[in-house]
Amino acid sequence: MTNPFEEITTRLTRIENLLLEKESRKPDPVLPVTDKLLNITQASQLINMTKGSLYGLVHKGKVPYSKPGKLLYFSEKELREWVQSGRRQTSQEIQAEALKSLKRIIVK
Repeated sequence: MTNPFEEITTRLTRIENLLLEKESRKPDPVLPVTDKLLNITQASQLINMTKGSLYGLVHKGKVPYSKPGKLLYFSEKELREWVQSGRRQTSQEIQAEALKSLKRIIVK
């Protein structure tokens, strides 16, 4: 009969090696976008919009911004998220979603 502690140690070593091997096969993580504060000119260039249009969105409260004094500041990260939140689905995505819903109804 083998020593149970040796068996546990052997198995743990195998598990550790498998985890290390799996970890080494992972792709490099995507570096996060650093959050920079932008002025109105930089923000309008980032989202490809005129300064006047951006001021209008600020006035209507539709775009995230900061105003600690007289100047406006925009978070690059928040602006990118704001632009991406307006993404519309393609016709193919809508059709695929509809088919999935129909399949769920039919299966029930």
